[in-house]
Amino acid sequence: DELCPDFVRQYNEIPTETWDRYRGRVRAMDAIEGFVLNCRRREMFERQLKEERGLRPGGTADHVVIPAPGVPKDLEVTIDDVRGGGQAGNGTSRASEGDFPEDYFAGEGIDSESENDHV
Repeated sequence: DELCPDFVRQYNEIPTETWDRYRGRVRAMDAIEGFVLNCRRREMFERQLKEERGLRPGGTADHVVIPAPGVPKDLEVTIDDVRGGGQAGNGTSRASEGDFPEDYFAGEGIDSESENDHV
């Protein structure tokens, strides 16, 4: 949660074409993009909870408590949502179930170097 603003800012400073060129080819970049999408997913869910609870945006509660079991994995987020150009579900690249951080950092070690991991 603390890392989200910095990661989203950095993500948006990198041209869309760069992300498109390396998506699915460089695991580290896929992990960063997945993390950023999950940050946006959490932000959207927090906004939804605030609306349901009648809390004003920008009010005293910057973050609301996310009830168990957490942010729904089926809450669809797009690249456009992260870049500020779309509403949820309107972009071409989507993240929903299967795009949570544990999916990016689990399994084969992300620390292992391969020739495809260099940009």
